[in-house]
Amino acid sequence: MRYRRSLGVLLVLCLAAPTLSAATASQTLWWDYVSGGITAVGYRIYRQPWCTGAYVLRTPVLLTVQTYTDVTVGAGIQYCWRATAVDAGGNESVVSNTVTATIAGLRQRRGPHRRSFASWRYP
Repeated sequence: MRYRRSLGVLLVLCLAAPTLSAATASQTLWWDYVSGGITAVGYRIYRQPWCTGAYVLRTPVLLTVQTYTDVTVGAGIQYCWRATAVDAGGNESVVSNTVTATIAGLRQRRGPHRRSFASWRYP
């Protein structure tokens, strides 16, 4: 948050929140650069399993790109994600809009290198 005094009035310039979007075929989130008077130097992603309770920080190190893939989701669970922008002073914006998805069942590949992958669908 930055403060500016103008004609005896204290103006508070706040960092704008990013607008969050999501791909319907994966658990990848993306957002645009925030615009306004203050520049964001990074972003944080928060997730809430079952879309209840407290949001948990998923990115303790600031993201400097506008995309995030959540690789720790579980099948059949509904998740909610939010993002915030952070300025050079460490100030965090208000939270973004919420993106919600229910992770579809995990499928296994055939062969010696079995891997699971998840996709999501909107409720």
